[in-house]
Amino acid sequence: MLPSIKTAAASLGINPMGLLAQAALETGWGQRMPRNADGSSSYNMFGIKAGEGWAGPKAIADSMEVSNGVAAPKRTALPVLWLIEESVNDFAALLKNSPRYKEALAAGPDAQAYVARIGNSATQPIPTNGNKLNEILHGDALQSALAPRVAKL
Repeated sequence: MLPSIKTAAASLGINPMGLLAQAALETGWGQRMPRNADGSSSYNMFGIKAGEGWAGPKAIADSMEVSNGVAAPKRTALPVLWLIEESVNDFAALLKNSPRYKEALAAGPDAQAYVARIGNSATQPIPTNGNKLNEILHGDALQSALAPRVAKL
């Protein structure tokens, strides 16, 4: 996934480490990737929901959504994607085209600022969301997984 993340981050003008932290959080390090009815992966790594215009196949996932300041569990339809690159590209397009993420993108190469701002602008703006991203960003798991590649980021 790293080549796709690097390309998307470069097109958005942000540090790829923030996107990697988000993918890790959303999928539980790949352990909670939304699944299709047959058990195969939906490749939806960022929890992007299937909008009214989505005519393709959908995976159903449990999520926590905030409405009027109250978090509640919800069953959510997510588009099924066929490649990791599609997931990364769709998320990059969402970030670029939604005013909600303007502040996060303004962080530029500062991954720390990006994860703090994206945590406050998500559809589940629970105060701990930014903290979780920060923990992943600076945690041993991400750092050790990328150690041989960090110089290239």
